[in-house]
Amino acid sequence: VREQTPRRKRERFIALGGQFEGRDWIAWKVVGSKLGSPQRLSKLTYRIGAMRDPNVADANPANGCAQGLNIHAAQPDSKIVRRRHLVECRVSPDAVACVPHSAHAWRLGDTYTAGPKFRVQRLRVVASYKYVGRKLVLLEIDPDYELVPEP
Repeated sequence: VREQTPRRKRERFIALGGQFEGRDWIAWKVVGSKLGSPQRLSKLTYRIGAMRDPNVADANPANGCAQGLNIHAAQPDSKIVRRRHLVECRVSPDAVACVPHSAHAWRLGDTYTAGPKFRVQRLRVVASYKYVGRKLVLLEIDPDYELVPEP
C-alpha cells in the first residue's frame, strides 16, 4: 500500500472544493436527526464538540470507503442531504488518513455515500444544520468553538 504524502492529500482536498480555517480543514458529514451516522450498521454519533478517534483509519487511497471517519470536503446541497442533518467539522491535517482515488466533486445524482470524500482518524464537530427547503439552518454550535481568522 502506497500512502499519500501530506502534500498530495492537500492537493486532492483542494481539487474537491475543500476549504480551510487557519490550518484546519473544513469538513462535512451527513447524519441522522440524532446526529448518528446514516449507515445502519454504524454506532457512531457526531455530537457537537466531540472528537472521534477510531482504532486505525485505512490510509489506502485505493479503497473508496473503509475504516475511519468518511467525511466530505465540500458541503452537499439539499438534494443530497434530503431529510437528514449535516454537521460541520474541523480536521487537523495530521489526522487525515487519505483522500480516496474515487473521490470526486459533487455530481448530479450523488448520494451521501459518494462525492468529495476523505477519511480521517479524528475530527471536531463544530456545528449542526438542517435544510429547510433549500436554506441551510443552524441548529447548534459548539459554545467553545472560536472562528480562526485567516492569516
